[in-house]
Amino acid sequence: MATTPNRAAVEQGIYIDFEGTQTDPPVMLGIFWVTPDAEEHLEQLIFNPILDSAALAKGKELGHGACIVVGSLEAAFTRALELSEELGVPIVEWSFREEQVLDASMLSEMMIRRIKSRILNGLPVARRWARRTQERSALKPDKRGKRYTLSNFAKLTGYDVPSLYGAGNSASRVREVLRQIELRGDYGQITGVAKRKWVAFLKHNEHDLKATRHVILHVVPPSQGSSNSLHRDTSETSNELTKFSRIIRNDNIDNTTCQYV
Repeated sequence: MATTPNRAAVEQGIYIDFEGTQTDPPVMLGIFWVTPDAEEHLEQLIFNPILDSAALAKGKELGHGACIVVGSLEAAFTRALELSEELGVPIVEWSFREEQVLDASMLSEMMIRRIKSRILNGLPVARRWARRTQERSALKPDKRGKRYTLSNFAKLTGYDVPSLYGAGNSASRVREVLRQIELRGDYGQITGVAKRKWVAFLKHNEHDLKATRHVILHVVPPSQGSSNSLHRDTSETSNELTKFSRIIRNDNIDNTTCQYV
């Protein structure tokens, strides 16, 4: 994909962000996009089976199906590809983590190539903008010495992330939720503190997605770039989706909140 993105493409792009602990594979893929009529769509695809009851409980509470159980990491990636091809827009990531996870997945080589051909990495775009328009001191190094963080760019471009949902606590929160569900057997049995950690984990992911889109729209002006030549090819996507998906059934869960992709 072109390194200079098209404004319309990033306005309607499929923004993705994995969440999990620092040492273990991710447990969730967040997907966020905004349609031309300004309608926001959020899907948080949970593929760690320990978290099934947490996903279903939160989906029922929210009432709009944002928290969705899927069968695997591969099914989550396939969902992002399906949306990208259907809408004819790129898949936008903030850094290279998503591609690293993709390379380690069980998807076919052809599917991996197709997904990569649609990925736009937002960090290099934002970094070029910062070097061109900002003083170096505008981006403060974090504890790891990194300046070009999503948190820094969000602040610089005016996206306000509530302190409760900022960077730094996501891994510990989901680790505690996993520990308690394994210990107690079900999300309904864990402590109120752990349930609040689960909500904060989901909200952190949502803000990461929205902040990424906000930053990219700020650094890509309306006149910049040329159109992306993204083709639509859903036949193999459908086959991979079938291969990696599973349905979660629960008689007490409304079909609008218990979904599979």
